[in-house]
Formats: sequence, structure tokens, C-alpha cells
Amino acid sequence: EAYDRIMGITHDYSDPNPTSIIPYPIRKLWYKIDTKLDGYQMLIMGVFLILCLIGIITYQIVSEPDYDIKVKFVGAFESMNTVQVCDSIEESLDTDMELSASFFTVIEDVTIMDNHAKNSAVQFRSQTMAGALDVILIDVENLDVYIDDYMFLNLNDYVDKIKSNPETAKLLDGVQFYTYENKGETDRLAGGIYGIYVTDTPVFSQESTGLMWGYDEERRTMIATVCRTSENQDKALDFITMLLEVNS
Repeated sequence: EAYDRIMGITHDYSDPNPTSIIPYPIRKLWYKIDTKLDGYQMLIMGVFLILCLIGIITYQIVSEPDYDIKVKFVGAFESMNTVQVCDSIEESLDTDMELSASFFTVIEDVTIMDNHAKNSAVQFRSQTMAGALDVILIDVENLDVYIDDYMFLNLNDYVDKIKSNPETAKLLDGVQFYTYENKGETDRLAGGIYGIYVTDTPVFSQESTGLMWGYDEERRTMIATVCRTSENQDKALDFITMLLEVNS
């Protein structure tokens, strides 16, 4: 240092690593930035996590398949492979519609699944309120339970339209309807047809569907209904028509 002073040479002895190939002004700037970052670690981590969540949600929305019809099986039905169920139904109906299926299994003899059933019931109500379902295939016991909850579309106009056309009227020959009767109570659901029985439709009786029925054949019921809040009601009604065509 004395020699440098005599010779008029100046050095910055504050450099902790004078042998580094990176110029000290650059390293000094980074030290300042690093010190600042240390004080905002929690904030930076929080922002990073939020950005990750936004990215994941965006990816799920973008990558989610665009299904034509979302079907919910409610009641004594279950399956180990929902894709197989959808593929089999699409093949049986010979349709280009892309189906998505989910299950809310309710079997009265099973008590170990009570908590799971409660959670599934909450999910089912949420889906119907949000319009996340189109067609609901439900057994009569559960339809009796949920009919007052304004979940299902009134099918009077749909049935009248089919009956009025000679070419389609035959589709309703021998068909049983699920009807609700309003006994003059203005605050209750309007009376009318809310479901069409499709219990014996070959589409669901084939073993290739992978659909498992929870009750014996004598007690089996399946009723096709349309979710009242569905944004695809026309496609949902077309789907029911196809079921009637296969069954006729």
C-alpha cells in the first residue's frame, strides 16, 4: 500500500475477492441486489407460489378436453373405468358426440361410504348449480329425493314436440315418464314430466360398457333427465332422443 502511494497507484482494497475475473463494480452491484432480496424473501416466495398456481389452473383449463355432453350417473351405479363407459355409449349410439362421465354412487346397504357419499352429494349439488352437468342418469329413489331441488329441466315441451311429429312419435311407444305433481303449492316445483325411463335400454345393459348396477334386476331403474342449468340443453335432449331410438 505504501509503494502504491509513492508511485501514485490507487487500488480499491474493499474488494473481498480481488482475484475474481468478474469486475468488482459488477459484483458490488450484485451484492447490493442480493442484500435487498434477503429482506423480501417471503414476499418473493409468495408471489412465486401464486404465479405457479395461476399457471397450473391455466394449464388445466386450456388442456381440459372439450366434451359435447357431460353425463352424471346418480344412484346405484358405478364403474371402474369411466372412459370405457363413454366409449361404449358413443359406439352403441353411433354418434360423434364426445361424452364425459362421472359417478355419484348411492346404495342404501353401504354404510362405510357415508362420509364419501356426503362429499359426493355436496359436489353433485355444486355441479348442478354451476351448470357443469348436461344429462343426469338417476335411479328413481334418488330422483324422488332431489326432484324438489330445481335441478332438472321440465321435459313437457320436449315430449310434446316428439309426439307432434309422426316420424318420432313412435319413439315414445311404451315409454314410461317420471312425472311430478304440484298440488297447488305456488312455491313448489311446477308439475310435469322431468324424466324418461331408460332402464332397459341396450346401451346400458351391455357388459362392454363396464357399468355396474348396484341392485338386482327387479329393482333396477334408470331415468334420463336434463340438468336445468346446462348450457348444452339441446345436445342433452338430442342424447335422450338417441337413447329412445336405440330402445325403439
